[in-house]
Order: sequence, then C-alpha cells, then structure tokens
Amino acid sequence: MVFSGVCIQGSNVGRHVQVAREAEQLGYDSGWVTEVAGPDAVTVLAACATATTRLTLGTGILPIFVRDPFLAALTFHSLADLADRPVVAGFGT
Repeated sequence: MVFSGVCIQGSNVGRHVQVAREAEQLGYDSGWVTEVAGPDAVTVLAACATATTRLTLGTGILPIFVRDPFLAALTFHSLADLADRPVVAGFGT
C-alpha cells in the first residue's frame, strides 16, 4: 500500500489551510506541518482540521524544550477531538 503526504507550508495560517484543502482534493493521505518560522504548528493544525475531513494531520518535528509533556498531550488530544480523527504528534530537539 502506498501512502502520500505533503508538507503544508505557507506565509500565514490562511495559506496553510488552502494547501491542506488542495492536498485533500488531490488525494493525498496526510499533511504535515513544521515549526520553523511563521505561525505555530498547533494553530495551523487546528485551522486545517476544521477545513478538511479525511486528511491525516501531523507535525513534522516540534521543539520539545518549549512544551511541557502534559500540556502537549492535552493539546494533541484536543486537536484530535476537533479534527474528529487521529492527529500525529512529532517532537524532537
């Protein structure tokens, strides 16, 4: 089985959402958000979750040093609830 994913990028949250919608329409299985510059990944994922219905959403790598583990778990649980599907959490240094 082949899976296809796309990096959801944009200069602002609205552009990220547009890319996520286009990826879903084109048949991609997943959309991934990084946190390097621009909007924070959690806000982007929340916006994309409300704009898509089947795209698996996840973070590439989020800096773990700035997030308390308990709060991170609560955040991703809330994102999955909002999306009404699993959300993948990727953390790193």
